[in-house]
Amino acid sequence: MAKLNELLSANSSQIDITSFSVTPGDVFKVFDNRTIPPKVKYHIVVGVSEKRVLLGTVRINSTMNANVYRDQASQYRCIKIKADKYDFLDHDSTIDCNHLISHDLNDIKTYIVSHQDVILGDITPDDLEDIKLRMLDAPTITEEDKEIFGIFPN
Repeated sequence: MAKLNELLSANSSQIDITSFSVTPGDVFKVFDNRTIPPKVKYHIVVGVSEKRVLLGTVRINSTMNANVYRDQASQYRCIKIKADKYDFLDHDSTIDCNHLISHDLNDIKTYIVSHQDVILGDITPDDLEDIKLRMLDAPTITEEDKEIFGIFPN
């Protein structure tokens, strides 16, 4: 099965949800109604569970909210990324590894098919590994979710 970026780079006008895979490291934007206020947010795919048809992501934020993340451990789980490293970023940003967001995989694939401009690119394997390592001790992510989405120490 082709990666989504490969299909989109081939300028395919007809993509169906069974013809591509969403894989860890993919970055997409979606209207996120779980933020306050709800708005379009960038998400990085951390893991995919075909068994449960789920997709696990983390958000990219403009900055780390020091009012929310007051302790050092929570701040450590916010990774700074540079705009000059990733074309999809307009400015330096922060990846919030304190929370794992679950999505229905088929819903996301359907959304992507009808809004192909939401695929932004992908992050490096090293950055993906750093995200997972920082998520390991997050008390806000259940052990079950860590197992489902492949967040394990290497």
